[in-house]
Amino acid sequence: MIKRKGGGHSGGARFRHEPSAVPGGRRQPRERGSDVIRVLVVDDNAAVRHFMVTLLRRRGLSVIAAPTAPDAIHLASNTERLDLLVTDVDMPGGSGLALAARLAADRPGLLILVVSGDPTHATGLQPGARFLTKPFTIEEFDLEVGTLLAWQSHGP
Repeated sequence: MIKRKGGGHSGGARFRHEPSAVPGGRRQPRERGSDVIRVLVVDDNAAVRHFMVTLLRRRGLSVIAAPTAPDAIHLASNTERLDLLVTDVDMPGGSGLALAARLAADRPGLLILVVSGDPTHATGLQPGARFLTKPFTIEEFDLEVGTLLAWQSHGP
């Protein structure tokens, strides 16, 4: 569920069209140094996963997505680099917290944003990871992602 800015909840999301500097309405992928920022989104709820992917792509980030932790591990193993992991906690096939720990062990400097409807999952996060409670607004999600990307650029 995603929280709308004035209250209420929605399983889907509607987006206001915002003009882009790039023809066709899509921004060019945002780069870190000379590399495109690469994000892996993992959530078993297709509507929430699509919502987060859409918001990240609107920021100009390169995004891949998976519905389960095992699918995410497979994608990550076939992806040369990942800069940011956005993961739910409770999913079929494994915990998003265990997924974050595994990927962070293999990829030093991986930024992690954990999203969950259960605020008790905020304990036991990887050092430097951020937590966002569902339901969340577009603005709350964007703020957390922006905070992590700023850390990547300038340090905490």
